Amino acid sequence: MQLVLVSGLSGSGIAWCWGSGASGQVGDGATTSRAMPVAVWNFQNFQALALGAMHTCAIAIAGGTYCWGDNSGGQLGNGASGQGMKHLNQSSPVTVVSDVSFISLVAGWVHTCGLTAQGEAYCWGDRYSGQVGDGLVSGYERERTSPVKVSGGLKFTSITAGGNHTCGLTASGSAYCWGWNSSGQVGDGTATNQYAPVAVSGSIIFRLIAAHGYHTCGIATSGLTYCWGRNDSGQLGDGSQVNRQTPTKVVTASTFVSLALGEGFTCGLTGDGVRICWGANTAGQFGDATTESVVTPRTLTGLRRFSSLIAGDAFACGQSGQSGWSCWG
Repeated sequence: MQLVLVSGLSGSGIAWCWGSGASGQVGDGATTSRAMPVAVWNFQNFQALALGAMHTCAIAIAGGTYCWGDNSGGQLGNGASGQGMKHLNQSSPVTVVSDVSFISLVAGWVHTCGLTAQGEAYCWGDRYSGQVGDGLVSGYERERTSPVKVSGGLKFTSITAGGNHTCGLTASGSAYCWGWNSSGQVGDGTATNQYAPVAVSGSIIFRLIAAHGYHTCGIATSGLTYCWGRNDSGQLGDGSQVNRQTPTKVVTASTFVSLALGEGFTCGLTGDGVRICWGANTAGQFGDATTESVVTPRTLTGLRRFSSLIAGDAFACGQSGQSGWSCWG
């Protein structure tokens, strides 16, 4: 059985988490896995959540940013230093040490990033592969234990995080990525790690980008969907299992309103709520009662329609009108 962390916000802003809790990422003050939702040890109500591999972060309604869980790379951003404290995991929320206010957060395996109202991106945590985007090579310092501004002076309207890479979208629709690039997930035509934002190849104008693990996808203003990076399970949807270092068209005639990326699979949601998925399905990530993986998009017909989708390593969840959220995988 694979334990995963899932979370949600109630109408009052109370955060609820469930799944693997060994590093404190459930946030209820314990290091116990939870099979049912439990409230995060709550001295704040939250307006936004971001889930990493083994840590969680949130923006409080009253202001301030908080994180909890694994802190092996400084991804909690609490500025802890010293041999005994630097990597101490936290089983309840701790304050991210910064005088910057964020309007959204994203989290990777061991790093976290926030976006300000002015479009500036800040990141913290493990920066060995460049995922923090501070422009410094890996030998300088292994991690950032509090937020640092992403270099390059770019302004973003949204950001997204893969495992050890990060991407941002500008107001003009240009995509930039930085960080670990072993499979081409940065999209600049190389397999070289990037320590500062670089433009994604192809001059494609995107309206949305999303990342997870080793791959990245985006929806262009033309309606076409592109993916790049690792493709060992067909998660790029181009009919092959060949890694791509630049954006490659997904083989589909469908137009998506959103994307949900997991580890080795991708799903798109159409305007009328139909799910179309491709890549790994060995754990039932598609939610169609099959475990057959595919290298081109498969329309999941005859199933419940959703208004939004999210995905984790080997699971996905969807929101369906008055029925609330359902999860599978």
